[in-house]
Amino acid sequence: MEKKTNLLQKTKAIYFLILAIVVLNSCDVDNLKYDNWKPVIAVPLVYSDFDVYDILNRTDSLNELLVVDEDGLLALNYKGELFSFTLEELLSIPDQDYSRTLDFTGVMATSIDADAGASFSDVVDFPLEIDPQDARVDDVVFMSGDVLFSYTIIQDEVFEGNLTFENLVDQNNQPLSFSINSNGVLLGETVTETFDLSGARLSPNFDGTDNQITLEFSISISNNSNHTATADEAINIGVDLSNIQIDYITGYFGQLSINTDQDSVRIKIFDNIINGTFALEEAFIDLTVENSFGLPVDFSLENVTSFNLETGEEIELSFPTDLGLDGQSTLGGSPEEVTFSFDNGNTNVVDLLEPTPKVIYFALNATSNPNGPPPPGEFNFITHDSRLDVGIDVLLPLKGYARDILLIDTLSIDIDFDEYEEVDSIEFKIRTMNGFPTTGEVQIVFLDELLSPLDSLFETPSPIIQSGTVGSDGIVTSSTETTQLITVNKVKADNLSNTNKVVVMAILNTNNSQSEDIVRFMDDYRLQLNLGAKIYGNIEVE
Repeated sequence: MEKKTNLLQKTKAIYFLILAIVVLNSCDVDNLKYDNWKPVIAVPLVYSDFDVYDILNRTDSLNELLVVDEDGLLALNYKGELFSFTLEELLSIPDQDYSRTLDFTGVMATSIDADAGASFSDVVDFPLEIDPQDARVDDVVFMSGDVLFSYTIIQDEVFEGNLTFENLVDQNNQPLSFSINSNGVLLGETVTETFDLSGARLSPNFDGTDNQITLEFSISISNNSNHTATADEAINIGVDLSNIQIDYITGYFGQLSINTDQDSVRIKIFDNIINGTFALEEAFIDLTVENSFGLPVDFSLENVTSFNLETGEEIELSFPTDLGLDGQSTLGGSPEEVTFSFDNGNTNVVDLLEPTPKVIYFALNATSNPNGPPPPGEFNFITHDSRLDVGIDVLLPLKGYARDILLIDTLSIDIDFDEYEEVDSIEFKIRTMNGFPTTGEVQIVFLDELLSPLDSLFETPSPIIQSGTVGSDGIVTSSTETTQLITVNKVKADNLSNTNKVVVMAILNTNNSQSEDIVRFMDDYRLQLNLGAKIYGNIEVE
């Protein structure tokens, strides 16, 4: 299957080769010939042989480059993580607190002072705070957390008893219970006891609206002869659950809304492109989902746009909105893995390259349990390590056309001809053997250290590189050789010695791009570049 690649990579690579002309990289001088030249002095500057990987790696990374068919068609491949959700982003149990003050009635106070005693006995429910509040919780197993039980004696009588959680059990499946004993406790003193929730299980009661924690009080009171009981506040008790970390939770969590901020994928090959037309015959986007949430989710991509940060041009893409996940099937089982594929058949994905985008933006909207509660006997579940990860895989087979692509870049440079004393002129000889289906017109502007223009290399942009011969299938069948002489007069030669930076502007076209002829970029393409200089002037030769 043919996959996607970017024509512009190649053209941009050529642009970097042209930069080498200006930078005057020194290479193998033995491979440059100066037949019929009669220079005052001839200086071989560059001999370079670039394959397609050399060129693409100048504008992108080889990590993004793939061969996608048996003929050697290349594609650019961008991968990354778009969105990721965890338990804490969907559901949480905040700190809980419950307190209650128990009062003596008049009958209780009389009975206590008569040494007949009295007791508190009650079963109460207090709501389990949960976000979202309308979620039904069947079971929560805690990974960590603390229960703090406290009581304060308000009337100086003798209290003895316990408080028990009826639906909170410890690691041994025993109901969690705390004791109350006022012996040795000062009036007004608060007594506390803590319990580690690690491994404990809470099974709340659900009344159709609230999840409830059930507490049972059983406290007996006997007389302290040094105190007279009154019909008033007698003892205060409190329960706090804090630092809660969920190991796993089951129930029905409702139609949770999962919305994201925009995330993006950067298409790096367009970083230096200002404008022009760039079209691919095919483009592919795969969304890969790994879901270990035990609940179904319907989601859609919203506000998918390709955007050129320099021109502001933007194109909105249309994606299907009926993307559904069933959820991980069993608690403790394997995550659900799904790939949603988009291509020319179900989206306008090829349009994303029209503005030569620097960035493709995505946002995601999702809703859990789109069809309501699960069937009887089934439930939602989420564990502490549950994740919903959405990754993106953009594949751009390099098959299409590019027209009037303008590339601009500014580079630092250090050119020094001082060793040749007085230079009247410099003649550059450029020979190329191009096996790519791309032509390039180039202009180079020299800047001083204040970034003021000094001069340009050409009067008008020059067609330095001609396309290789392209067959009917869009593949180069033979390379094209070109030779060009560029004379730099004394003024320009002097300016060269003062150059601090150069601006390189290249206008790039694929073969017959005006007719929208499709070309292919293959893994065996090559470009050879020879550069030499003939220097005229008062030159001292040792």
